Amino acid sequence: ALAYLGRHGDALAAYDAAVGIDGGNAAAHAGRGDALAYLGRHGDALAAYDAAVGIDGGSAAAHAGRGDALAYLGRHADALAAYDAAVGIDGGSAAAHAGRGRSLVSLGRHGDALAAYDAAVGIDGGNAAAHAGRGDALAALGRHADALAAYDAAVGIDGGSAAAHAGRGDALAALGRHGDALAAYDTARRLARGPDRTRHV
Repeated sequence: ALAYLGRHGDALAAYDAAVGIDGGNAAAHAGRGDALAYLGRHGDALAAYDAAVGIDGGSAAAHAGRGDALAYLGRHADALAAYDAAVGIDGGSAAAHAGRGRSLVSLGRHGDALAAYDAAVGIDGGNAAAHAGRGDALAALGRHADALAAYDAAVGIDGGSAAAHAGRGDALAALGRHGDALAAYDTARRLARGPDRTRHV
């Protein structure tokens, strides 16, 4: 409950206490990982998720958390392996499929990334970050009209994403629609002054 209230430091203290009482509690270790990740302590979060997976290797959420931490640490191949494990346990996790997509884009595997984002969007059509990720993969594949449609979907779900508006601008520019591209870039610049929620699933 503390994490949902944005009190991640307090949540971490509570999970620390839970782990101190029962070091074999996989959910407490995973909760520690979540709190540490929200606090930007990704190396420590990875250690907590590793502990959770070591106790309960069947937890898709713990594997996906590992993937997120590894991705933040720039270890994209390892992150992909963690997301693959999460999807293998729970193929209905849109977040795990989207994580796979992010890792695959980082590894330059854009066609595979598109398939992963397609799976994420198929599971949760309201996932703005997955639509924006589809846009990134499609743009990298040179499919700019399709990329624009994906960015439009992302912006339609979450109009506050600077990254999705910037992606729209890139797609519009590639399509020769320079006036529209400038407007999209202006929106992206304006939004960049505040929080960008779309790319954080």
